[in-house]
Amino acid sequence: MRVATRFVLSVTGVAVLAAGTLYVLKPDDPVPVHSRAALHSGAPVAAVVRAAPAPSAGTQTSDATPAGLVLVENGMLSLVLHGQPLGPVLAQIARQSHVSLVSAPEVDARPVTIELHGVPLDRGLQELLKDCDVFYYSSGGSLQSAWIYTRGAGTQLVPVPPESWASTADVERQMSSGSAVERITAIETLVARKGSTAGDAVNRALLDENADVRLRALDVALSAGVTVSRETLTTLTYDSSPSVRALALEAIASGTPVGGDREAETIQLLRRLAADPDAEVRSKAADMLHSRNAN
Repeated sequence: MRVATRFVLSVTGVAVLAAGTLYVLKPDDPVPVHSRAALHSGAPVAAVVRAAPAPSAGTQTSDATPAGLVLVENGMLSLVLHGQPLGPVLAQIARQSHVSLVSAPEVDARPVTIELHGVPLDRGLQELLKDCDVFYYSSGGSLQSAWIYTRGAGTQLVPVPPESWASTADVERQMSSGSAVERITAIETLVARKGSTAGDAVNRALLDENADVRLRALDVALSAGVTVSRETLTTLTYDSSPSVRALALEAIASGTPVGGDREAETIQLLRRLAADPDAEVRSKAADMLHSRNAN
């Protein structure tokens, strides 16, 4: 998303909780979610980003606007405002509090009248912005950023899971995650993106130490038409997981024409698996063997 200015979030995959919905931020993107229209049209969404400056040691300042006062001191917010535009007020709060505030231009132009004296910053912002849609990001119990939209604009925002915005290189790196769930998500995403050309990623996942990852990799590969060699499938019929052995068996049997050049090899494989330690694998192999012999 293009914005007037950019700031870099120091964390990856920031979660923003608002109205019970989890939103995932793209690193380097100051806008937590995109509007439905922007998602489909690719149109940029305007926003003003006020990046919090680095704090100066031992200093604390207040700012006065015409007929108004903005003061942040020790995490407490004081405001005396009578019709001031909201944009400059937010800029002053961001500068004093070191909290990054992102607002739509329509928000900045709004006049605001409010008087607060020494209230916690997060509560003060909620009061100041009560007529807006706001998404807050906190880390370690401390407010870090807020994204401010006109009332009702928040309903046009949709959650964006990491696999939707992460680059293919990011997803490929996720294949090395210590979490089997994340590795499964990675192979699903890579196959969905690359289709039949995802062979290298699939072959890597088929060597994973976790049986669930191997099974899911084989499943999505076969469903997406990714070529898995006969040799690889045969190796998988020796897999420690009965589910992987059964799926590999089905792939071999369905991919080998009855009476074809590799029929004898397939019959031998079926006979071996008809004596498999797992009852389901034995049953599948016996049924396939009977069917092929009948033909």
